[in-house]
Amino acid sequence: MQPNPEELVSPLLFLLTLGLMLFGLGLGVLAIQLIQGRHPQDPGPPLPPAVGRREFFMGLGLFLLASILVAGLTESMGVELDASRQLALSAALMAVATYPALRSSIAADRLEALGWVSPGSGRGLRTGIMVWFLLMPLFFGFNLFWSQAWVFFTGELPVQDVKDLISTSGEGSGIIFLLVVLLIPFLEELLFRGVLLNSLRSRFGTAGAIGLSSLIFAALHGPAASGPIFVLALAMGGAMVLSGNLFVPFALHAMNNGVQIVLLSLAT
Repeated sequence: MQPNPEELVSPLLFLLTLGLMLFGLGLGVLAIQLIQGRHPQDPGPPLPPAVGRREFFMGLGLFLLASILVAGLTESMGVELDASRQLALSAALMAVATYPALRSSIAADRLEALGWVSPGSGRGLRTGIMVWFLLMPLFFGFNLFWSQAWVFFTGELPVQDVKDLISTSGEGSGIIFLLVVLLIPFLEELLFRGVLLNSLRSRFGTAGAIGLSSLIFAALHGPAASGPIFVLALAMGGAMVLSGNLFVPFALHAMNNGVQIVLLSLAT
């Protein structure tokens, strides 16, 4: 059942939203302390990225080329893909984009520069899950705030692509869950937090790299979802910088997607 847009712009709900965001910001301080306590960082300068401009732009070029080819083939052949195949195609394109950087890092034995810390993967996953629970009021509150602002300016609810995928998936819902919760978040974290964020730090500084990579990440998810995605990306970028462990933002990302999928499935 879709909520009435007018119900979202009530003053009482706005005060509740503001309270949730302030409470979440307070818990964010605890999240920072948690990450720093579980993943103490070397006070020296950050590791230089193992991915150069050549690998970065090669991956970007491959991604654009593959996207154009796939779009052209599906358009010329009149092929309509269902939800699970669309997500699988997105995952394949991201894998193509990350391949040059991953290959370069493996060849240079510099996977740790991407945050791929194998001995600490389990700890990173547990840390990311705990951080998500701490930041859940902030995420939920900002989602409400974004929906209220969207309704106020447009008169409509923001479109939820994930909800459309769930409602039209049918028998492919299990595949969609695995793609949205595991494979796609991992590829996105490898690309945006492992490659892009670390590559931008040397030129724009830590804060600038987190902000710019988060802005790009949010913009690629469309205007309706860009606000909440930007806040989530800021949290994942901060978690990556504080921990130096790619599995922390991955767990945070996977938990956020998983909870959304479950709630939207129940609502649908």
